[in-house]
Amino acid sequence: MREAFGVLAVHWPYIVSRFSPAAYAWDQLTACTHSRTRPLVTTRSPAQYDVVVLGRILAYPEETIAAVLGYELGTVRYLLQTGTRTPRQSTNTP
Repeated sequence: MREAFGVLAVHWPYIVSRFSPAAYAWDQLTACTHSRTRPLVTTRSPAQYDVVVLGRILAYPEETIAAVLGYELGTVRYLLQTGTRTPRQSTNTP
């Protein structure tokens, strides 16, 4: 966590000039903490992982997730709807 904040502090002028500073900060946090290499849930993509962690595990509202990650609200909703199955669930279940 300290490493992530250090990266953000050093690159702050660059970060705030970006389209979505929050998305850049989230990317740095996940890179520095290696959270995607030790996943809490199984998803199809890093984007879906981030959305599911923020929405299903941390209970952030969809609008907040979209703002933090720099995604359209419809993208967040789609990723949440398609990313909530666990490996044990199947589409063939009666």
